[in-house]
Amino acid sequence: MKKIGLLVLMFVLTFASVKAQDHIVKFKINSKEELKTLPRYVSVDNVKNGEVTAYVWGENIKKFEKLGIPFVEVPKNVPKVINMATTVDQMANWDRYPTYDVYVQMMQNFANDFPNICRLDTIGTSQQGRLILVLEITDNIGTAENEPEFFYTSTMHGDETTGFVLMLRLISYLLNNYNADVQATNIINNVDLYINPLANPDGTYYGGNNDVSGSQRELANGTDPNRDFPYPLDVNHTTTNPEIVSMMDFADEHHFVMSANFHGGAEVYNYPWDCWAGDDSQHAPVDAPWYEYVGNNYVQTARQQNSDYMTDVTSSGVTEGYDWYEADGTRQDYMNYFHHCKEVTIELSSVKTLSSDLLPAYWTYNKQSLLDYIEESMNGVRGVVMNTSCQPLNADVTI
Repeated sequence: MKKIGLLVLMFVLTFASVKAQDHIVKFKINSKEELKTLPRYVSVDNVKNGEVTAYVWGENIKKFEKLGIPFVEVPKNVPKVINMATTVDQMANWDRYPTYDVYVQMMQNFANDFPNICRLDTIGTSQQGRLILVLEITDNIGTAENEPEFFYTSTMHGDETTGFVLMLRLISYLLNNYNADVQATNIINNVDLYINPLANPDGTYYGGNNDVSGSQRELANGTDPNRDFPYPLDVNHTTTNPEIVSMMDFADEHHFVMSANFHGGAEVYNYPWDCWAGDDSQHAPVDAPWYEYVGNNYVQTARQQNSDYMTDVTSSGVTEGYDWYEADGTRQDYMNYFHHCKEVTIELSSVKTLSSDLLPAYWTYNKQSLLDYIEESMNGVRGVVMNTSCQPLNADVTI
């Protein structure tokens, strides 16, 4: 990772006006086993009552047509209200999406305004040169402490933007309530917290830096980022996409014990595995009871604000990934399998690009759940393995 200076943060990008586009298709299946036969260029987004919603990038739609699968192409769900903040001050009510430059400035302002508990860094740079930013929030910046490392990351699918604004608001809430709110103070004092609000800036700002209404799911070159990680069934999978490579490098540099990545297009708490069936005794997640417990806490807390929230996939609002639909190369499978990090995928809103006037309501639904989920990382056994001179050792603890 590289530190970011203000001059770097303020650069402006220009883009070609002719771009490929993704296609949203719907088709029927008789069994989820049929999903295994689909080509890699078909990115399944949802399965409900035997109907599949999937994305097909660019000219691949012609290849998809030749498969002989009856399908319909559906238009993108364009939200009714997309208000953009062209200044940081316009984000005060959290009912707008920031332009790219405003987003970058907000992240810089957090670091400048709270230098004792906040540090701005970059995970990497996108294909089109935008910054993949991350804020570290903790009480002793730059000091390695015996604290759990925790990671929130959002909008790896560029058109799933609810979590983007919710993460910015969470950052603001924690920083502005340190030493004023008990829970915010407890989190900052006892967790080494990292928040990446926007993992796919090229997708979110595919229509240009000043608008998110033209956002797309994929990376700039059409790759679905949540199908491009190594995973248990393909441990040697390689990628050249800088967004994925830099995220993997970032994970290597840390020891995250818990994480969540935020999506949209459904409302559900989704836990591993995505690529293995949970009812397969050989591959069932051994921590399934923990995932169910924490997931139910997340959902039930959110439902205190909206009793109908997170009901469009399961009645409980919680699902094991493969039970919903199989997906290979996902971030949560990668983080759990290779980094032993309890990462989950939280789908925040049934609409991918939520109308900006609804963003405050979704913050109300999720605020307490987001805070409680971070605090969950403080539970369990932790400590430092030392030699007889009380110097820390590299060690594996096996149970």
